[in-house]
Amino acid sequence: MPSFAFAEAPATVDPTPTATLDQLVSNAVDHKQAWVQTDLAERLSLLDTLVERTVENADRWARAEANAKGLNPDGPEINEGYQNVFASLRGLTAMKTTLRALQKTGKAPKPAGGYSTRADGRVVAHTMPESTWDKLLFPGITGEVWMQPGVTRETVAGTQALEYAKPSHPEGRVSLVLGAGNQSSIPYLDALTALYDENCVVIIKMNPVNEYLGPIFHDIWKPFVDRGWAAFVYGGAEVGKHLTHHNEIDKVHITGSDATHDAIIWGPREGRDARKAAGDKVLDIEITSELGNVTPVIVVPAKWSAKDMDFQVRNVASMLTHNASFNCLALKVLVTSADWPQRTEFLDKLRAHLGKTGTRQAYYPGAEDRWSQFQQAYPNGQACGSPGEGELAWLVIDSVDHTDSDAMAFTKEAWCGVLAETALPGATAAEFLPGAVAFCNDTLWGTLACGMLVHPSITKDPSGNAAVETALDELRYGSITLNHNPFLGYGLPTLPWGAHPGHTLENIGSGIGKVHNSLLYSQTQKGIVRGPWGFLGKPPWFPDHTRAHQLWPRLVRFEANHSVLKLPGIFSAFLRG
Repeated sequence: MPSFAFAEAPATVDPTPTATLDQLVSNAVDHKQAWVQTDLAERLSLLDTLVERTVENADRWARAEANAKGLNPDGPEINEGYQNVFASLRGLTAMKTTLRALQKTGKAPKPAGGYSTRADGRVVAHTMPESTWDKLLFPGITGEVWMQPGVTRETVAGTQALEYAKPSHPEGRVSLVLGAGNQSSIPYLDALTALYDENCVVIIKMNPVNEYLGPIFHDIWKPFVDRGWAAFVYGGAEVGKHLTHHNEIDKVHITGSDATHDAIIWGPREGRDARKAAGDKVLDIEITSELGNVTPVIVVPAKWSAKDMDFQVRNVASMLTHNASFNCLALKVLVTSADWPQRTEFLDKLRAHLGKTGTRQAYYPGAEDRWSQFQQAYPNGQACGSPGEGELAWLVIDSVDHTDSDAMAFTKEAWCGVLAETALPGATAAEFLPGAVAFCNDTLWGTLACGMLVHPSITKDPSGNAAVETALDELRYGSITLNHNPFLGYGLPTLPWGAHPGHTLENIGSGIGKVHNSLLYSQTQKGIVRGPWGFLGKPPWFPDHTRAHQLWPRLVRFEANHSVLKLPGIFSAFLRG
């Protein structure tokens, strides 16, 4: 089922004139081969410059984002902008690690934790933690990259850094990045992927929703802009159409909706099905994409203590409320057990907590209409919170029938603060997880990201642990996070980010291709983040962390330049939140 049709945001920056677009593309063509021929030493130097310029512009970036989203730029709410700065810096520093290894040995680095092989033969790269610093800042959090079937321990290194071993296009290529309007780190990291992973120069079209960040990004990327290797442009659908159909654009990457993707490749909705059936593309070009998801979190039944309950209620709430729920990995469907004795308590406390969580400005176009459509479709839904003008309550819809494969909550990405819950049978992990996995794979729309909450008592039990590992094997998602917010799978750059492999242009789903992936693997299947059941202190992405506005700027400066002298300030702000 296609996504909602998104209204175009009103412009805040004048659209780039057509003649200027053509000049910028021509300039990129003139300089694309020079980028391919740029050696590792210079590429590393440019990354160092990007780090410096990103830190210099960090406060400007975070404040601009807070102001645009109706947040207090001097309070804890500014953390969302700083989180995007931090994620961008993580991408830069991880890429620097890879390039240093290529420079020193001629080969991409092995993962920090080495490799293992699962029972079915799939190779797993243990990429997180990358360093002792990670162990201190992300205690207990690990990351794994699972390779596609057929990759072996002997061949996995040969799937890395292919563009550095032998450029696929020695003459160079021009990539068009159609930027996302929600998370500001997306166009930044997509540009990094185009340049350093795909060996392309890049034109970044800012999304009208967050195009106010374009001048800031232009300043950060100025060393690339000045040499014709990057350019930032503005405008809506007409600018996008001109560029996607430009005969000197070699590749397109889109973060957006499947409806937008299909309009680009297959043309207007009228007659689209016939064109798909005939393979009659209106645009025949290489395209990669990340196109959203109805994100589930599977709550595996177990006995929770009062402390467990309190933490996980706030944990789950953060999965919905982060960035006003304008995230492709925002929690949209809770999959619980009908036989879990604490289900009702959990849902009651979740609604109560959301009622106390501040509501957010509905800054993304059409959010009010989408929210209303869900409220009308599910009159039993409970609105939580007291929204002010221009804000939306958090809408919680429980007990959606899991056998209703056409349910709106399962087939439409709400792209606003709506959460549905459905209950499946099974009192234990072994009884519950097979049905939950089948439901997620076969009923919910999308294959981008999902989560699981797994109490330690489950993994300590052999049958429970086996059920969890089987679920990880069988879930068809590009990213799976255990016990924490699914956005960790996005924010850790050594993990690939993108849909589970298998989509086609005719049936695009959550998209084709991967970004981030700083170790430059070319045959990945999924990324797995495993987190501890609890957390020492309050995770800094929880919306009620009272020191977030102090913590995130310190994390940004630390990521740019690791120093033990910076740790006391980080830990102080973290633990006092």
